Amino acid sequence: KLRDPRLTQLGRNQAMALRSRGAELSPELVVCSPMVRALETATLAFPDLWGATQADVPGNKDEPVYGSAESKMVVPWLALADLTEVSGAHFCDQRKDVSKVKEMFPFIVFSRVPEKDDLWTVERETKLSVAQRCYEFMCWLKSRPEKELVVSTHSGFLLTLMHAVLDCQDKPLEASFV
Repeated sequence: KLRDPRLTQLGRNQAMALRSRGAELSPELVVCSPMVRALETATLAFPDLWGATQADVPGNKDEPVYGSAESKMVVPWLALADLTEVSGAHFCDQRKDVSKVKEMFPFIVFSRVPEKDDLWTVERETKLSVAQRCYEFMCWLKSRPEKELVVSTHSGFLLTLMHAVLDCQDKPLEASFV
């Protein structure tokens, strides 16, 4: 039972496979769930956005740290508590304390994430609670000046966002979130 586990090698490979698609984008901001697997996915998929050199880019081994506080940021990186996976009951969905995660991702700003995981309980988070977080994220997103962002979050969050918050008129797209 791992609390807020890192990606497996398969997950790291999948994240690195996104690099070519990521190179086609021009985001002005990267926002991530404060959970390690979402942060790892974003840093592996978009190393150019945090100023990584070839020596900085982990992925083929279990590196303990991504970048440094001195990383030459191309765009700001921000962790948002609202993007956390559906919480509770499953130990893997209890996030690590911010102070520990900052050690692994020193270039990411965690100012919008409480030090301790205040969402996790022994009971699974209700769909209504997740939908409220999705709604709050969309309100925050609407207030942002950026036109293109990278969002690294979790399937449970995205499923709730697509089903409970957004009105998707594209039926094939909507079907992919069932």
